[in-house]
Amino acid sequence: NPIHRAHEYLTKAALEVSVVGDLAQVPLAERPEFARIGAGAATDRAAAAAALVRQINERVSGLRDALREGAYAEPELATLLTELERRRTSDVRRGARMLAGEDVADSVVGGLWAVVSVEVFQLLTAHAGWSADHYEVWLADTIGRLLAPAEGK
Repeated sequence: NPIHRAHEYLTKAALEVSVVGDLAQVPLAERPEFARIGAGAATDRAAAAAALVRQINERVSGLRDALREGAYAEPELATLLTELERRRTSDVRRGARMLAGEDVADSVVGGLWAVVSVEVFQLLTAHAGWSADHYEVWLADTIGRLLAPAEGK
């Protein structure tokens, strides 16, 4: 159905713009804010990652809610959601490697994938009443603790 395809395309485009925060055709992984997660001391890298994740989650939160709701009724949106999660998993793995400076165990990537999710952001900020600043500090600390075993090798 052309209308469903157009809706899916617009939803995907809106999410991609929300993730990076502008209309430039530069993927997140090629942007300076992503590169910062691989530079400096471990605490600096974790803080840069937490700041980036916070910004992304603040921008995509409402749109992801709408996509999740739409996915129940529209198979195309469910497929899109699955594709986006696969891409997010890959991005988290790439980011984890940059943060640790080496390959990271699947269990660590899985933990990072969970804690950087928009769902955890929403639970802590909208439901638990945390400020976005508090979330970012907690996330930087959590990222550091999840990666500590990788850094201690």
